[in-house]
Amino acid sequence: MKELVRFMLYRLEHHEQGAELYNCTFEPAYTIEQIVETMKKVTGLKKGIPLIPAWVLMPTAAVIGCLGAPMGICPARVKKLMISTNICGKKLSASGYKFHYSFEEAIADWYKDNDNLYLK
Repeated sequence: MKELVRFMLYRLEHHEQGAELYNCTFEPAYTIEQIVETMKKVTGLKKGIPLIPAWVLMPTAAVIGCLGAPMGICPARVKKLMISTNICGKKLSASGYKFHYSFEEAIADWYKDNDNLYLK
């Protein structure tokens, strides 16, 4: 969050005119698996988290959806979650902004801000 605020302030200082739209992500964007592994490393979580392939996940979501899952599980929502990190940060990368934190440092800072108890 701190990095996002720094980028917004940077753009305010280096903005010429008009509206701007950025995908605020590292380039290349991290995969869900990389994000999970980084969070595990920072928080000291040792428990294994299974990687379920899409060819298993999508049909399972369809079956659960047909059974009337109370949480609204359906293939469309599962697919949205699977591709939610599939964004491009090239425009931000080309903006001249220099990140103050690596991804791991940002997660560690977030964890520290929560007294090293959780990521909220």
